[in-house]
Amino acid sequence: MEGKIEKFEDAFKKLNINRGNQHVIRQAPHQPCILLAVIEAIEQGAINENIIRYEPRLLERFDRYSDIVRSVQTRERMKAYYPFVFLDAKEFWNLHLMPGRPALDTWQARNKLGSSSHHKVQQDTDFVSLDPDLYVCLRDDPTARRRLRAALIDTWLPGHKRELWAAIRAASKWAADREFETIENNDLSLTTEGKPHRIWREIESKRDPKFRDAVLSAYGYQCAATGWRFEAVVGRTLLEAAHIIPLHQKPDNRPQNGMVLTPTIHQAMDAHLIAPGPDLCWHTSRVIKKASEKDSGAKWLASFDQRPIRLPPEVRFHPTKSVLEWRMEQLGSYIPANVEEPLHSSRRGTY
Repeated sequence: MEGKIEKFEDAFKKLNINRGNQHVIRQAPHQPCILLAVIEAIEQGAINENIIRYEPRLLERFDRYSDIVRSVQTRERMKAYYPFVFLDAKEFWNLHLMPGRPALDTWQARNKLGSSSHHKVQQDTDFVSLDPDLYVCLRDDPTARRRLRAALIDTWLPGHKRELWAAIRAASKWAADREFETIENNDLSLTTEGKPHRIWREIESKRDPKFRDAVLSAYGYQCAATGWRFEAVVGRTLLEAAHIIPLHQKPDNRPQNGMVLTPTIHQAMDAHLIAPGPDLCWHTSRVIKKASEKDSGAKWLASFDQRPIRLPPEVRFHPTKSVLEWRMEQLGSYIPANVEEPLHSSRRGTY
């Protein structure tokens, strides 16, 4: 295994990074960023076979790393389809095209596709497969993952070393718990608002990085309230995987405690203004219903009352009755249509 790791370390140190000419230093670290994203996705189980598709579970990770390293002079996001295509020139990265698409057997053909557009790459590419030995190293060997990350960061992104290792730590509870003790000793430990690292680790370890991928996939990247999807529009989802019972109440990272929501609906649920009920419908609070007479935003939220929850196609991913009952208890104002609540009710009256 040692010889294989060294082989891929050497390959990662010889990427084709566009640094501009001798007069203009212009680093374009697309390839290191997408490789960091691939390592993270394999580590977390988001990629569980040697098939890497051009889809949100990869693109969102690429965006997170590229946001750290992109030049402060540019506001434009780095484009993931560049490295997804151009890395095909490396022996460890094998790009598979959709049937009937012309082969990328020349630099000109690769450049035409790699410089086209997000949608063109989505349409023309099927998946990428890694060198089988590289995939096994990344899947099974924490030491290999750490060394290959270090090869990318130390060689191409040394100015962002601290931020990148912190992002890697934050993305994976396994990384925080097992792989980065040596980083702590080298003064790369992450602190949060002056709190000791060990406290940050205890809090963060409750958050399972697989939760978001599992919930988004189960719901087909579709909001359980609005039905909105963004995957096909921007190449990454703008939706969120929400905990129905928040982690600070109960450390439950099962997909059955999750739901895909837009940021607005997510915040409204956490503010106890709207809730999914055990009858598999949405319910809105009394304050929203009252405010809807004057406020357009409240009127929009009120329109979800009694609307069916958009559930995952697979029943095994449906929210459990207990988590939905907990949400309705927090709403505190839902009264079935055939029940009249007395004015002196002891139910929570805020909502």
